[in-house]
Amino acid sequence: MANFSKLIITEQGKKLLQDSFLSREAILYTQIGVADHSYEEEELEALKELQHIRQIQAVRKIERENGDTVVLDTVFDNKNVQEGYFFRTIGLYAKSEGQEELLFAVAAERSNASYMPEHTGITTSIQVKLRVKLDNGETIHITVDPAGTATIGDVMDVRSWLETHIGDRDNPHHVTPEQLGVEPEANHYVHPAAHPADMVTQDENHRFVTDEQKQVWDGKMEKNGDSAENTAVYTSGDGTNPAGWTDVAVMASGEKHKIFLNKLSTMAKNVRWLYKMLGTTNIASIGGGTLTGAISSLNTGLDSHTHDNRYYTEAEINSKINLLTCSGASVNVGYTTDGVTKSVANNTRTVMTTITIAKPGYYILTADTNFSKNGTGFRLGTFSSTADGTSNTGTGVNVPANSSNMTTIQNVYLLKTAAANSKIYFAVQQTSGGALNASTWIGVMPIRCT
Repeated sequence: MANFSKLIITEQGKKLLQDSFLSREAILYTQIGVADHSYEEEELEALKELQHIRQIQAVRKIERENGDTVVLDTVFDNKNVQEGYFFRTIGLYAKSEGQEELLFAVAAERSNASYMPEHTGITTSIQVKLRVKLDNGETIHITVDPAGTATIGDVMDVRSWLETHIGDRDNPHHVTPEQLGVEPEANHYVHPAAHPADMVTQDENHRFVTDEQKQVWDGKMEKNGDSAENTAVYTSGDGTNPAGWTDVAVMASGEKHKIFLNKLSTMAKNVRWLYKMLGTTNIASIGGGTLTGAISSLNTGLDSHTHDNRYYTEAEINSKINLLTCSGASVNVGYTTDGVTKSVANNTRTVMTTITIAKPGYYILTADTNFSKNGTGFRLGTFSSTADGTSNTGTGVNVPANSSNMTTIQNVYLLKTAAANSKIYFAVQQTSGGALNASTWIGVMPIRCT
């Protein structure tokens, strides 16, 4: 069985009631329509039209119940239905005399929607009854469309009434004992003073309430009560390490708590993301410690920049580093690990090693030379531009011999080369009378490539 919300009178329906009350004009309930579009109950009051109306029927019967309640019904069948659909929304239409028909009230399906199948030769019908509870009901004039005809529902109502009447044992026609020829007080029925609860038939307007239900109701929070211990169930949009910003819809009055709290939690996640993006660096000393102040201060610093205090691009920096380090110069940095040892004849320039400089530029050349022990004569070391070592390109160092230990000579030379793969030679000489062994270690340090 389908379960629908209560019938909600629309805003334009309320205005129709108000105008009818003031003018005392009759309200004509005209049609009942069904649609397969689903609405939230919160949307019903503001509706002016239904979407996806599948069928609409004239109101067939109307009656007043309990003074301020109007009961209307009609019957839908599938004789002209070419595609089946579900009863998702029911709308009641009404108008006052001389006015246009409007959507007066709406009910939304909650569960177990009724299905109207397509017509395949078998006729299916669904009866719809609507109860409209009206304020100031005693002053409202009610009219039903005279075009309505008896339906299966009407016949079923008559049948039900007849069956009830036939089963009525309370003398509905008020026949007296005398009319039946029965003595007065014969078989007099005495009604019991109390009845068991299970003999009462309950309906939507008459229900028993258990002690447990009363306790739950008594525990409900008042409108202005303390909700500190209440638990809210909702989908959280928060996260401990958010990866980016999430847009949040505007908060609106009348939203459910679960929607409202989801928006708040998503905003909290966005704040966490912003905090992570801002970082934890203390900017109290820049622009008064505010973000806008710091940006303004930095922008002011950029505005005051001059070419005497300029910034360099990454390419420029790399170029200058390359000039200082001579990257790829293919020369030794520091001393060589292996020395060169040769026998040096008396008074003869002997070239110990040849150095090749791959790139033009400025270099510092160093040489450490040890001569074997001999106390006679002098020892010489020099850098030369000729392969025989005879040109003193670099300043030669001439030291006296040492009779007790080997003689050590240290040469330092600032070299400028103009061409790639330039060669420089290191040569030694001694004046001892006989040949001596000499060992040399060379070091090359680039200063600047050109």
